[in-house]
Amino acid sequence: MHCENKPVSQYLQDVKVITDEFAIIDVPLSDDDLLLYILNGVRSEFKEIVAVVRSHDTSISFENLHDKLVEHEAALTRADATVATPIITANVSQSF
Repeated sequence: MHCENKPVSQYLQDVKVITDEFAIIDVPLSDDDLLLYILNGVRSEFKEIVAVVRSHDTSISFENLHDKLVEHEAALTRADATVATPIITANVSQSF
C-alpha cells in the first residue's frame, strides 16, 4: 500500500487498520516493521522526514511518526498555497 494521492492521515489510518487486523489473527507486526512499511509507502515529498527517521538509532513511535508526517504535510500544503497565491501589486502613477 502506498500513500499515492491520499492525505497522509488517511494512509496512516489505513495502515493502522491493516496492522490491527494482523494482530487479531495473532500475527502482530513489530514496531520496526510497521515503521519501515510506513516509510516505504509515503510520497516522495516526505523524503526529508523519511531520512531523519531512518538516521535515528532509536525507533520512533507510531503516534510520533504520525504527528511528524501530518505536520510535514501541513507545511507542504501551506507552501503550495503561498506559491499558488499571486501577489497583488498596484501600479501607482503620478500626474504632474
